[in-house]
Order: sequence, then structure tokens, then C-alpha cells
Amino acid sequence: YLENLATACSEPSAPVIDKKLAALSIGELVKKITGIEFDLVHTNVEDKDSLNKDCGADHTQKTRKPAEIFYSALKSFVASKKEEITADLRDFMKEHPGSVTGATVTVTPIEAFCHVLGEHISFYCFDGDADRVVSFAPSPVGASSAVNSPTASAGGSSSDLASFNAQTDDIERLLDATTLELLDGDRIAVLLSSLVRDSLSRTNSATASSLSSGATQHQPIPQPRIGVVQTAYANGASTNYIMSKLHVPTVCAATGVKYLHPKAEAMEVGIYFEANGHGTALSSAALYASNVTLESSRPRSLSGSGLGAGAIIPPGVTLPVAKSSPPMSRTESGHSDRTIVPYLWLGGNKQCPQQSQGLKNLLLLRYLLSQCCGDAIADMLACELSLAALGWTAYSWLTLYHDLPSITGKTMVKDPSVIKNTPDQRQATHPIGLQSKIDRIVEALGGQRDLVRSFVRPSGTEPIVRVYAEATTKEVTQELFSRVAEAVRESCQ
Repeated sequence: YLENLATACSEPSAPVIDKKLAALSIGELVKKITGIEFDLVHTNVEDKDSLNKDCGADHTQKTRKPAEIFYSALKSFVASKKEEITADLRDFMKEHPGSVTGATVTVTPIEAFCHVLGEHISFYCFDGDADRVVSFAPSPVGASSAVNSPTASAGGSSSDLASFNAQTDDIERLLDATTLELLDGDRIAVLLSSLVRDSLSRTNSATASSLSSGATQHQPIPQPRIGVVQTAYANGASTNYIMSKLHVPTVCAATGVKYLHPKAEAMEVGIYFEANGHGTALSSAALYASNVTLESSRPRSLSGSGLGAGAIIPPGVTLPVAKSSPPMSRTESGHSDRTIVPYLWLGGNKQCPQQSQGLKNLLLLRYLLSQCCGDAIADMLACELSLAALGWTAYSWLTLYHDLPSITGKTMVKDPSVIKNTPDQRQATHPIGLQSKIDRIVEALGGQRDLVRSFVRPSGTEPIVRVYAEATTKEVTQELFSRVAEAVRESCQ
């Protein structure tokens, strides 16, 4: 397992990664992987008080605040790399005089600083059994639109973003104005969806370019059915970005990966993540053909990697099997024991390197990510590979969209089980009349026009009803939550 992860992140064809990760302990992987420097924190299992202090994917996702030790790690890192960061910051300002993530804007020193930090250092929080992961990105203090946005900064003070005017060589002041903002499961789904879309776009645009230039004809890659499965708790801004910007359909499922996974399996490429970072990206075996051409410089056995019978190439691309390749065979587990390499000559078209790289990205994603369940370690590495392949920084990722203010809370009732929901949990079917009350409250506060929504569901573990409220402003969100919670109490008397 660890060899597979290390291989996927260490190949010459994989995007180059040069980052330092402040994360929880990931054991022996640190010794095996190359290209990434790990800085492990909260690893002393003998110190129970500090081991789980203010950390873990669930805790940090709910509070939207990273462990304080991350700020210490950021300060130490900046101090040790001050000259390099200063030089990179000046270069960034020269190279990006008016455009960041596609928007024509003036890049301020603090924004450029956050981009540069995001090129050098990443932060990830795991949960105890490593099936959930969330990340944090350097961001200007005060730039968040979240209801529970953190107020701490790396330097311990707060600055007004609008009036901040530090120069690029004033690293200490820039650091004082930097905080860490949450990148939750919604954003991981957006990132992986972006990589899939970009990779498919590369393959077909490269093929079109090849044809127009008179090069050898190669078939375009048929567009697979891509979809993202979310729960009702997914922030509406992420759903809107996935559908309107990436043009990827979304499906809503009940809370719990046991409900999300089957819906993702029904797609050729199905990506699912809960807000707490539990999820993965699935690729249908039908998406891949059986013939591959090998580059034989460093063969590695991928037996048991989940790639089936070497099914690597999407349909429509026909490649001959290399004559020197051994015949296919199956192990008792059903996996191929054929020796292949993950840096395949995909597409067989050396005149279209863009096409080959796009296909390689898709292969690496499948090779890396679990096809069975959420794997925080693999998901973390997939995020790093995706950022490198897309040419994004962590701050670019963060600023793709702004989360709508939301509140996830609870209210006490005598018997929560009287509340029944539709399969996707977005509507209450019982008690009769409760959903009508919620609908009237939502409409009174702006309705769909102002992106106002709320839903309720009974807790499966506590005598409470969970209430979710979301709107375009913090004030409306708070009022929405209060009024819906009151409606729940009235309906459940």
C-alpha cells in the first residue's frame, strides 16, 4: 500500500512537488516518498492531552480553525525561508501584474504573499483512523466570508485587508496579516473535479491541434459521465461552482458515505466527499481499455493496486501491446500480476504531449485513490498532485469561490424520531406541516433568489434535531437558523 502511494507521487511523469506538509503522523510513508518534505505534528502518542488537542478533520472542519501549532509551523517555516520567499514574492508580482485565477484584478502584496506561501507549504488535518482529511490555505486576515471564520493570524494580530499596504520585502508584516482558512471536503471535490475536467480537455484539445496541423490521426477521448455526489450539508457555493463553472452534474445523497459511494459507483468517474473530508474519486472499469504500451526504463509491479487487468486507456484509443510485454494473467485476488509502469506512454502519440500528460494525470489519480472507501493519506497526496498538475497554489484553490455563510447547529426536542426526511434529507416529510413552515421562513428571508436554504434531520446518536441554515449574509443566516429551530420545537411538541 505504502509503495503504491510513494510510487504515484515519485514518478518522473508526475507533477513536480516541492512542498513542506505540516500534518499528522503518516508513519512509514514519510520514509518512502520522495519529492515532498513532511513536518509531522501532534505525533506523541504518550501525551494524550496534546495528541488530539484542537486537531482532527472533524474538529477543524466544524470550528473552521486549525490547530494553533500550524501557526507556529508557518512562522518557523517563513523564518527559515525568508530570503527565498522574498525573492519568489517579487517574481510573482512581476509575473502577475493583473490576473489571479482568471479574474482581472490588481494583486496586492498580501495576496501575492499567500500565493507564494501556498507554493511552498500545505497544511492537512487527519482524523484518528485516517479516512477523513481537510486542508488549510494561507489567506489574508478578514478575507473569509464564513460565519465561523478564524480570527487568529500567524503573527498573532489582525489587519484590515483593504488598508493593508505592506511592501513585498516586509515579510514580517505580511505574515502578521496572514491566517489559515479551511479547505473542506467540498473543496477537495472541486479540486479533483477540476483535475479530471482539465485532463480530459488536454487530451481532446491536443488531439484537435494534432489533426489541424496534419499530424498522425488519433481518436479523441470520449467524454465519460462525470459526476459529484454531495450531501445536503455541502455549501451551496461549491455546488454552484461545480455545475456552472466545471459543467459537472451533482447528485445529493443522504449523509454517510454508505449512501454516497453507490451513487458515485454508478458514474464512469464519480467523486464524492462529505464536508468533513471523507470521500474519494471512483473510476469505472468500463472506462479503460486493455491494451497499453510500456516505457520500460523502470518497471514496477502494481499487483494488487486495483487496476484490474491493466485497464488503463479510455475507450477510443487503440494501442498495441509491446512485444516484450509478458502475457496477461490473473492472481487469485482477480488483479493482474503483469509488470507495468505508471508512467505509461498514454495515447501512443508523442506528437501530442498534452494528450499524453492529460491521460497520465487520470491514470495517476486512479492509481493513487482508493476505489473502496475514503483514504485520508491518498486524498492528501491527490490534492498535492492536482494542485501541481493544474498549476495552482493553495490560495488559488481557496479563492475559486467564496463559501456562503452557513450554520450547522442543533435543537433539543422530546422525540427527534418523529422527524422523517426524503431520501436526500433536504426535505422533512413528517411531522406534517413542518416543511411548509420551513419553506415559508426561507421565502420570507429571500428564498432561492438570495440563495437561502435550510433543512432539518434527526440525529441518529443524540436526542436532538440537527438544523442547517445557509444564506448570502451572516445576519440572514443567523435569523434563518433561529426561526427554523423554533419551528422544529413547535412541530415536535
